[in-house]
Amino acid sequence: MTSLQLVGREVAKGNAGATAVTANARALMRVALTDVLKLASRPQEALAALAAVDDVAPPAAPAAGPPCAAASNTSGRRLPLFSVISQAHIDMRKERDRNHPDIPILIMRRHVFLDVIADRTPDEYFPSDLQ
Repeated sequence: MTSLQLVGREVAKGNAGATAVTANARALMRVALTDVLKLASRPQEALAALAAVDDVAPPAAPAAGPPCAAASNTSGRRLPLFSVISQAHIDMRKERDRNHPDIPILIMRRHVFLDVIADRTPDEYFPSDLQ
């Protein structure tokens, strides 16, 4: 995920981004996404979906654009907050197995993370936030 964030931030800088990253954004994104999708619940299907897409790199932002431009998708909407994503994940886990022993742990970890780090969109977190 760190690689995906790095590439997204550099591409969002436009011409000011690191040339080695921006020039190879497609390849870097594809490799990083492949690594992430190997961990999916259905990795073969996820990797097949990735293979079916030609361009996985984020669109280049104008050089004068704000550094947080990557937080918006192409329609201008912001990404969902961690609280929304994590709650959807917990709800999905509860639906599959309400009595699983990991669910209370997930809920507690979610609350602690939100209390300590704050609620942001996924692209606004940094590796240091997980330390």
